[in-house]
Amino acid sequence: MLRPGVRLVILDEPFRGLDREGRRVLMARVRELWRDATLICITHDVSETRSFGRVLVVDEGRIVEDGDPAELAEQLGSRYGKLLDAEETVRAGLWSSSDWRQLHIDDGRLLEESRPLPIARRPWERTVNHGPGTTNYGQRTTDNGRRTPEHA
Repeated sequence: MLRPGVRLVILDEPFRGLDREGRRVLMARVRELWRDATLICITHDVSETRSFGRVLVVDEGRIVEDGDPAELAEQLGSRYGKLLDAEETVRAGLWSSSDWRQLHIDDGRLLEESRPLPIARRPWERTVNHGPGTTNYGQRTTDNGRRTPEHA
C-alpha cells in the first residue's frame, strides 16, 4: 500500500462509516500521500466528490456525465446536480427530525440539548455559524473545546 512510485490508486468507499470530518481529513492525507498518482475514488457520498478535479457519474455501468464537479453542479438538468440536491434533501430531512436526541459531554456529565440545530441548505457553499461552540452539520463543542459526536 505504501510502495514508492505508485501511479494508480483506486479507493472504493475508503472511509465508509466514519463521520464527515474524519473522512475529509483522511482524504486530504490520501491525496497528499499519493499526490503524484492518478487517484480514482468510488463513493456514494456525492458531496465528497466536489473537491476532485473531475467526476464521472455512472448509471447502470455506463458513464452518463463526465466533467468538473463545480461545472456539472451548475448545469441545468445535470444528473450530478440532481444527485447533490437529493443527497442534501435526504440529509437535511433525516437530521432535522425531532426523533434525534442531541447529546454532549461537559465536565464528565452527559447532557442533552433541548433545541434542534438548523442545517445549511448546501454546506459545501457556505459556512453556517449557529453560535458559540457550534459549526456546520450540528457539530458541537463544549466550552473546554472537546468535540462531541457529529450528526452528519
